[in-house]
Amino acid sequence: MRNINLDEQTEQQLADLVAYAQTDESSLLQSLIQERWLAMQPGRSVIERLGGLPRHRLEGPPNLSDPDVSLAHLDAHIQSQNPQ
Repeated sequence: MRNINLDEQTEQQLADLVAYAQTDESSLLQSLIQERWLAMQPGRSVIERLGGLPRHRLEGPPNLSDPDVSLAHLDAHIQSQNPQ
C-alpha cells in the first residue's frame, strides 16, 4: 500500500474522476495505471494481429524475397497445378 500526498487541485480532480467513473479511488488508480502501462508496451505488428505468418510462407524457400527465385517458385507451382 502506498500513501500519496496530493495538492488541493489534484485531490479535487481525483474526486471528480471517482464520481464520474462511479468507482472507488483504488479501482480508478489501478485502471489508470494499467492503461498507462499498456500504452508504454510495444504495439503488436500487423502480422501478429492477424495471427502470425501463414504456414506456407514459412515452409517455402528461404530467399523468396529475391524476384527471380519468387517467380521461379510461382511458375513451378502454377505448372504443378496445370500440367500440360
